[in-house]
Amino acid sequence: LFNFLVDAIDVLRPAHHLGLDIGLLELAPQCLATLGNERLPFGAARRQQAADIPVLQRFQLPESQVFEDITPRIADLDGNGSNEIIAIRASREGGAAVALYGLVEGSLREVGAGSENGRPNRWLNIAGLIPRPDGGLTLYGVRTPHIGGRLFSLDYGAGAVSERNEIELDLTNHVIGSRELGLSVAGEFDGRFELTIPSQDRQRLRFPLSGRPDIILPAPVDKAIALVDGAIVTATGRGELLVIRP
Repeated sequence: LFNFLVDAIDVLRPAHHLGLDIGLLELAPQCLATLGNERLPFGAARRQQAADIPVLQRFQLPESQVFEDITPRIADLDGNGSNEIIAIRASREGGAAVALYGLVEGSLREVGAGSENGRPNRWLNIAGLIPRPDGGLTLYGVRTPHIGGRLFSLDYGAGAVSERNEIELDLTNHVIGSRELGLSVAGEFDGRFELTIPSQDRQRLRFPLSGRPDIILPAPVDKAIALVDGAIVTATGRGELLVIRP
């Protein structure tokens, strides 16, 4: 029924940034949970050990939806001092969407969601977060990164979600079959925040928010993209390390 990114997703992540006395976040195909026991090392608890970890909060998806993601992200999207949990959720009819979760009156609940891709088996990948003037963050993502690659943005504030779609085309931040989701990065160049994402063929680095000229690469990139001291660092499928200063 679903085009799973992986067959079974069971990833744990430190969750102290939520402002609670909890140690980990667990993302399984149909469940998001906050777990106790901060002494447990990151990634140490797998599904077979779950019975030994106290579950503090749990959000269960209906049978028609799954989390089509590897790890939840934690960020204060609305700038109110309390973090949200960001995940990719997919439905049987509409494909993937960004879903937001937070604590409401002490319970883990969905607080907002973006629009779905519009048909089954159509995924999206989050590209990065860019600061807003009001102190919040704008989330950028790529819809159907394997089919055309359409950039969209999502803002969350005052309990509501707003979106912009089709900002730019011909982008991708994922290679089919890979568990690497970091083929894009948000960061500051020359005092301005920008988004760096490969072109659909992964042979150019593109800057869709600033209009900076594309950078032609020697071969398609397939490794995570990082910013290090103002330089873009990544690697090609041929094993070439690239350090680029735009």
